[in-house]
Amino acid sequence: MKGIYNLVRWLNVLLIFTTFLAYLSPFVNPEKFSWFNILGTAYPWLLLTNLLFVLFWAFMKKKYFFFSLACILLGWNHLTGFIGLSPGASGQTKHSFNVVTFNTSGFGFLGNKNKEKHLAKVKDFVNFLNNEGQIDILCLQEVNSRGAQYVLDKLGFKYMHVIKYKGTCILSMYPILKTGEVEFTTRANSCLWADIRINNKTVRVYSLHLKSNQVSTQTERILGEGNVQERETWTDIKGIFGKFRYTSKIRVQQAKKVKTHLEQSPYPVILCGDFNETPQSYVYRMLSKQLRDTFREKGFGIGSTYAGRIPALRIDYILSSPKIKILDNKILKEIHSDHYPVMTKFDL
Repeated sequence: MKGIYNLVRWLNVLLIFTTFLAYLSPFVNPEKFSWFNILGTAYPWLLLTNLLFVLFWAFMKKKYFFFSLACILLGWNHLTGFIGLSPGASGQTKHSFNVVTFNTSGFGFLGNKNKEKHLAKVKDFVNFLNNEGQIDILCLQEVNSRGAQYVLDKLGFKYMHVIKYKGTCILSMYPILKTGEVEFTTRANSCLWADIRINNKTVRVYSLHLKSNQVSTQTERILGEGNVQERETWTDIKGIFGKFRYTSKIRVQQAKKVKTHLEQSPYPVILCGDFNETPQSYVYRMLSKQLRDTFREKGFGIGSTYAGRIPALRIDYILSSPKIKILDNKILKEIHSDHYPVMTKFDL
């Protein structure tokens, strides 16, 4: 029994050491050392395992529970990026407005192939949003201009900023004064922006989609058919890590361009979109600096925004300038793609 206790203690020590390395992830540029970014992505599972150790040692009436508990508390800022602790919404005001961001995962590509299937997805999403109440600004990712136009017509938006083949768009009930794009030199990802006049004040809204990890197919194959005793499984795992390291470097380059652009904005900023990075990442730290994370401010519960086979990922965000008051934040946990819509209520 003593030998087992010693083994468990050393596993606990290894876990704590790994968790502290994950805490460093937001400060280490993946362009220079990408492995830290992988540890940051694993934070929710490190947190869960630390909690299990706390419960285990407490049940065994051993003081060792203090070490994992201290590890969790020292990473409080990381915990609040994943678990919302807000007591609730601040309520409705006369000048409040709702903003939603959503990666459609291509449901809006209304071409000839599977047209009815895609159209049904769009209709379901439109009905879902109608039930959520008034949506004043809707930022979409992975949607084409035809799909964006359909959503605009069905939800009654008056204004739209979309560029063909870019995959992102901004729909608005309020007048759009000026529009533009942060150029990524690729069609696969993009960042559009629009200056929107709301209650006699102007806000610059961004719809952002950073480089995808492109590991969904391999991940689903491992989760569904993977066998750790087979070489193919380990080849897939190696491929996933390789793609993640490669794409994380591209996201840093894209995020730098977005950061430079929004710092030059003459107006308060609302940054919406799919970062493909967790709050424990260098990219998130870069983009959220001098902005407020609406989930941290007003979110409650587990902050997972990815609805695919990889659990516990928060990669979709609405960030805003401090001048804009945050009233509420919700992750709308209904599946219309492999992402969940995120909604925030603001007041200028």
